This record gives sequence, C-alpha cells and structure tokens, in this order.
Amino acid sequence: MVKTGETVKISDQALAVLNGLASQLPDVRVNVRSLFGDQLNCQLIAGSVVRPLKCLVLSEASPRRVRALALELRYTIESTSDQEFPLLVAPYFSEQSQGICRDLGVGYVDCLGNAWLAVEGCLIVSHAASKPRAIKRQLQSLFKPKSAQVLKVLLRQPDKHWRVAELARLSGASLGLVSKVRQGLLNRELASVSSDGLQLAEPDVLLDQWQLSYQPLSGNRYVYYTTLHGESLEQQMRSCIESAPDDAAICLASFSAAQWIAPYARTGNLYLYVNEQGLEHLTSSMELSPSARGGVFVTCIENLDLFRDTFVPLNGMRCTDAVQTYLDLSLAGERGKEAATFLRQRVLNGNADQGARTSCN
Repeated sequence: MVKTGETVKISDQALAVLNGLASQLPDVRVNVRSLFGDQLNCQLIAGSVVRPLKCLVLSEASPRRVRALALELRYTIESTSDQEFPLLVAPYFSEQSQGICRDLGVGYVDCLGNAWLAVEGCLIVSHAASKPRAIKRQLQSLFKPKSAQVLKVLLRQPDKHWRVAELARLSGASLGLVSKVRQGLLNRELASVSSDGLQLAEPDVLLDQWQLSYQPLSGNRYVYYTTLHGESLEQQMRSCIESAPDDAAICLASFSAAQWIAPYARTGNLYLYVNEQGLEHLTSSMELSPSARGGVFVTCIENLDLFRDTFVPLNGMRCTDAVQTYLDLSLAGERGKEAATFLRQRVLNGNADQGARTSCN
C-alpha cells in the first residue's frame, strides 16, 4: 500500500502531539520506525522498557469505524501473539470514539491533543477542549431542521424498528434525507439496524448531543403586551387558535408549552411560534400591542415543518411537542434548564403518559 500525503500529514501531526505529551514524562519518548500506507510502525520507550506500537492511521474516526478497527487491531495482535500495543491515529476522536478505545484497551492520539496510551510504566492521558470546525459542522448537520423532523419521529418511539419509507412519510422528509440521517446515526453508534429495520440504540445520548448543538429557530421575533392574565388569557388564547384560518399556524412554545406537557415553573409570559398568517391572526384576535415591556413573545419561524409535530392537550390548545419544548427550555436560562430537566425526566424518559409524547396535527 502506498502512503499518501494525507496519511503522512495526519501521522506527523498526531505523533508530534504524542511526543510532546511523552516529553513531559521522565525518560519517555516515541520513535517512528516506518510508515506503509495507513500502517505506522513505532516504538514507545520508557526508561529501559521498549514497547512496539501497532498503529493504524485513519482519515476520520466515527464511533462505528473506530470500534470495528479497534477490534481488528486487537484480534491481529492477539492472534499473532505479538507484544505490540494497539494505537489508532486520526485527525480527531470524539468523546464517544475515545470511550470506545479505552473500553477496548486500544490507545489513541489525534491532531488536536486528545490521547490515551497505557503501557507498563507509562500512562499518557490528554483531553482537548475544542472540536475542529468540520466536526462541529458534521454534528450540526444531523440536527438541521429537516433532519430534526426525522429525529423527532424516532424519539417519540425509541424502541420501535423503522423502515426508511415509513420515517419519510411520518416526518415529511425525502427518502434521500432519511437515508442520510440513518447513516449519520449508525456512524455515531446512536442507532442499530437489523432485518426489522432501524432502531435507536442511545436515545439519551442523541438527545444530549442535540441539546448541546441546538440553536434558536430562525425567524423574526416580536414582543407584545396584553392586559389579559391567568385564566382569561388562556381562554382568549384557545379561542384565537380555534378560530385561526387554515393557513394560519399558531402554537404555544417554551414555558407556555411546558405548562401543558410537564408543569414545573409558572410564568406570566406567553411564548408562541407562528407563521406569517398566524401572526396576523394572533395580533388582531388577541388585541396585542407592540411593547418593550413584554408579556407575549412571538417568533414567526421560517421552518414550517415544526407545525407537523404539535401536541394538542385539549380542544383549542396547541403546543410544540415534548422534544422541541425541551430544546427551547434548555436555552431559556437557569429556570428554563430546570424546567427542561423536569420535562425530560417526566416525559422524554418515558415516565409519563404516552399521549404527551405523541404528535397531533
């Protein structure tokens, strides 16, 4: 196998990191002996101990690929009775990929400074705080609005096995997009596939990753004031939603939606998502006045797919579904984070009535 410029660049950068970490320990260094294609022949020298390293250089380190190659490395070493220590080298190892390596007893080092190597008499551990931009883009792409519709369907029934066509129909996404989401989940080991179809393997991890990369929905934001409060405001809001024209979309969001899904923190404010027609109907029927004082916070969103997954707690009322409500609350300050945690424990972890997890259009 002929070595490529990409392999040389990755191995040079990662091994420079490893040597830098080793130099911080007394009488420890790494010697590179040869590079053939993606196979790197190295030695770890710690005092009088010389331990050969069997290295494999990867262009990318998705959890699925890391697990397969780590197992392959271990099998190769064990089947030949070699004393080599297995080591994976890549541009970047995510926390999930790092955990897989440690669990399998395989070392790793990347170009950003993440490393783990445990050989007799020597332990090298390093964790980089940053992620490369390309990795951030890859993670965010899984949670783009169109992809998010597929994830919401999966999270509503995390134990179900799904076919691509069924996911496309329920999410409103194309077959091609569903296939991309499917592959993204498999690469990250967040889902598994069998003859019965695709099934989430780590719904909690998926939700954690989504929350960490979540950004507020795009759209114009408006602040209004109303003299209505309490029950009178609720009745007027129900009447407004019930009387909305077919092309007008209006639903409660954030704290206001959480009151109907998993009540935790009461607020006198009203939070809403609307489309353009919904905004016109809302302001006229509720007699709202623009005001910096607040009271009613409205976002006219660009992604209308959100309204496919609304939750109807009773006739005339409509809210964002549990997943969307959780994500919005997680960005709403400390009080919002507490409400988000409560909602997740009560609903998204399956401890509440299943009806609160099901979308109603």
